[in-house]
Amino acid sequence: MGTYAPPNMRYPSILLLSLVWLLGHAPVLSADTTTSTTVTSTTVTSTTSTTETTTTTETSTTSTSTTVITTTTSTTVIPTTTSTSSSTTTSTSSSTSSTTSTSTSTTSTTSTSLQVCDCDDLPFFAEVAAKLSSGTTVNADLGVNETSGVAILAPQATMANGTTLFADRVKLAAGSDVFDVRTNSLNAASVDSIHGTVGPVPLPLRAPFCQLPVQACGSGDIQVTGIITELTLPAGSYGRVTVGEGALLHLDDNAPYGFCELRIANGGEVLAKHQITIDVTGNVRVGTGSKLHTSGGAPLRLRVGGRKVLFGRDALITAALTAPDAKAKVKTLSVVHGCMCARVIKTAKGATLSCAGDASPSGAFLD
Repeated sequence: MGTYAPPNMRYPSILLLSLVWLLGHAPVLSADTTTSTTVTSTTVTSTTSTTETTTTTETSTTSTSTTVITTTTSTTVIPTTTSTSSSTTTSTSSSTSSTTSTSTSTTSTTSTSLQVCDCDDLPFFAEVAAKLSSGTTVNADLGVNETSGVAILAPQATMANGTTLFADRVKLAAGSDVFDVRTNSLNAASVDSIHGTVGPVPLPLRAPFCQLPVQACGSGDIQVTGIITELTLPAGSYGRVTVGEGALLHLDDNAPYGFCELRIANGGEVLAKHQITIDVTGNVRVGTGSKLHTSGGAPLRLRVGGRKVLFGRDALITAALTAPDAKAKVKTLSVVHGCMCARVIKTAKGATLSCAGDASPSGAFLD
């Protein structure tokens, strides 16, 4: 039979057992703490990996940090500055660099001007004779170079106010209009034809007369006719060039062209993209309603070695013509916008000779 313990003696035993139980579980709590520390260490390692990834992104950005931008006149290599950041937004910096390159590509294309006409220095110049038919209008000075040279104006032929007519002999029909006249022999049907002053002129006006450089054309004729109604021709030397009725020849290169002959049929067109030089060793013929011009309207340089230059009825020519051996004819209602130097200049009814330096013509001439 066991010994009886009073109730107050049981509690120390319970407390003792509780204490033992708590001590037995203390290591478990310590192990949990260690595990938590390990997890924290893993998190730090993950952060280090992110930093390494960012570095790799920076290397990739450096490999694309040069942008090549090509313009019409040159090729420019532009280094792109990329900002480096330790954050994961490095790719945003790359996008910013692309935007910078785009803005740089707006570098302007320089258009080279030939300065082909000087409107203050005899832009219309004949060697031996200038004959202006009824209704012809000339908006700049006109001169005939040689001693015994002659300038003849028909009724309603007009030289604009402020211009000067130079020639050894000047003949003015009734109803013609001129401003200043410089001549050694004046035959005017009416003094009302002269709105400025009259005086003598020393001759020749210019020695030598207008000159051509040595010219040469190539081989291989070019024909824009039949089923070929439009053609783009690279710069170079060619044989005879023919543009058929209603056809279009593009001269897009900013370099000289050389032809043995140039013929543009009725309604044909030769369009130069730039203010270029066209050398023609033979003759030039531009048909009715045809065009020989530039896309911007400024005159190109047309140098002709032959003896005939014909600009047909209602044609548009934006050119500086140099043809010292040629008889240059400008037919009815045609417009020459530029300047002209030829052995003989002859216009038909309603023709217009309008000087243009390097400026575009008014809208009326482009219609």
